[in-house]
Amino acid sequence: NRPIQLDAYSAAQFEAELSAAGELSEAERVEKHQAFRERLLTGLMADINTALRKEKPDLKLAIYSWGPHILENHRVAQDWQTWVERGYLDMINISGYLYPEKNGDDYLAKLEEKLRTSKSIVTATGRSIPVTFALGVRTSHGEVKSAEQIAEILQAAKRAEVDGVAFFTWAYLQPWLDEVVKAGSL
Repeated sequence: NRPIQLDAYSAAQFEAELSAAGELSEAERVEKHQAFRERLLTGLMADINTALRKEKPDLKLAIYSWGPHILENHRVAQDWQTWVERGYLDMINISGYLYPEKNGDDYLAKLEEKLRTSKSIVTATGRSIPVTFALGVRTSHGEVKSAEQIAEILQAAKRAEVDGVAFFTWAYLQPWLDEVVKAGSL
């Protein structure tokens, strides 16, 4: 999520596109740069998909994504909806790094909505692939405080009807694992 520079080849391609477009305002230039980056990353996904499936046709490809808010006009340029539509992905794992300290007391509702929206985006593509989420036990965004909180997060994900969970990370989950299992949260 940091500003990026294009490699020399891509920068030359972008400048050629700008020249062909004629006089542009700074806002138009920024918009074209964003669209260019999104198009390049989608092209890279197509190349990755083609090359890997050529080597191993039954390979399952997945990505981790921050969620639906980065599909367009975001500096991450990760248009995973298009990637799902085109069959480049077999699963998507959505960030579940929401915590009351950073996201407010309604963080579980926000998480549920984020996951539900991600599921509906995949459904709208006409393809059926699993949508999972990453439960951040301890991350740079925050951390869970108890096994009970893990259970509450898992219940929000269940209400959103996601297909699975990945814990980040196992080492941080281990102190609460017995409680989480005993509570039937998994």
